[in-house]
Amino acid sequence: MSLSKLVLPAEVRTVVDRLLAAIEVADSAQGVNMAAQRGEGFVLGLETVKAFTSEVVETLYIGLEAAAEQRREVLRHA
Repeated sequence: MSLSKLVLPAEVRTVVDRLLAAIEVADSAQGVNMAAQRGEGFVLGLETVKAFTSEVVETLYIGLEAAAEQRREVLRHA
């Protein structure tokens, strides 16, 4: 399942979209890493309070990391 297909409460979707946007506009590898770490921390919080199923949490982790890796790749070739 992809991040775009996840059904999330509006408040959570807003934060996830903001985290993705921060990753996508980062202008350095360090910026990407910082944004990805913020995303990981957010998902860890959701996981800790058992806000979602393990499948949703895993999809969030994987989706944010995939976005970060994609951005790193773009920056490597820029």
